Amino acid sequence: MSTWSKSNIACKNTWIFLRALGQLTKVFKDSGNLKMTDLTFWNQTVSQELREIAAKTLVNQLDNMFRLIDKAVFEEGVTITDALNDMYETMINPEKTVADLAGIVDACYNFVGE
Repeated sequence: MSTWSKSNIACKNTWIFLRALGQLTKVFKDSGNLKMTDLTFWNQTVSQELREIAAKTLVNQLDNMFRLIDKAVFEEGVTITDALNDMYETMINPEKTVADLAGIVDACYNFVGE
């Protein structure tokens, strides 16, 4: 699991936007160790194919929020395809956590104030 810290902008933004999108309801300090299976997109009653579609949709929403709302830019050498794929691969792995997702976000995006 990646380091989960309020002082990390990627962690804060990942949490805020997952919460805004209805993916989690826990407070910040209790969210880093949530597994992807704890997020609402991970519906146990749907097929893997539908879960993957939900993850792709969520990844695109997060990317738009990071870039359009937060004015984040990609880290040097990172493309939109890289960022989307890396977030998607994390989100479809049931062992990955919200902190792991934030670590990917931190590696792919440069937020204002970093």
